[in-house]
Amino acid sequence: MANASGKTLFPEMDDYQKYRYSAYVTTAAISDDLVWEVYKHRAEAENQIKELKMEYGLDGFCFKDMAATEFAFRWVTVAYNLMSLFRITAYNSDVKHVLKAMKFNCIAIGAYLVRHSRRTVLKMCVHEKRRSFFDQIFQRIIVYENPKVVVWNTDELNL
Repeated sequence: MANASGKTLFPEMDDYQKYRYSAYVTTAAISDDLVWEVYKHRAEAENQIKELKMEYGLDGFCFKDMAATEFAFRWVTVAYNLMSLFRITAYNSDVKHVLKAMKFNCIAIGAYLVRHSRRTVLKMCVHEKRRSFFDQIFQRIIVYENPKVVVWNTDELNL
């Protein structure tokens, strides 16, 4: 709230200092609840675009061939969707972490595979305090079965 700007609505009442208020002005003939829903989703879309630009380098490539640019864009989108699926299913945090935080917390970890007793074992360089964090992630991955995968024909999309 320290970064919030604007005027204080109720300076004499401390309880109201905890909340952020907003006002929407529109000429659309829709209900108040629907106006709030529309703008809430618009703000989330803007956050996703900002994350794609900052974390996935979406605005950092432009090729001479339009097909190459489209190909790079689609791979960035695939990477974003895979990390979003990981964030929802395995990471499962109250806070929506961006790629940099997830990479630091659980991807950029020293590890290697070994064979032991006819099993493949993942050896990870993780401090004792963080092992429970990784155990929870692996348990969520094991429990999560049959993800819904949608496959479509891009020729039908007229892209």
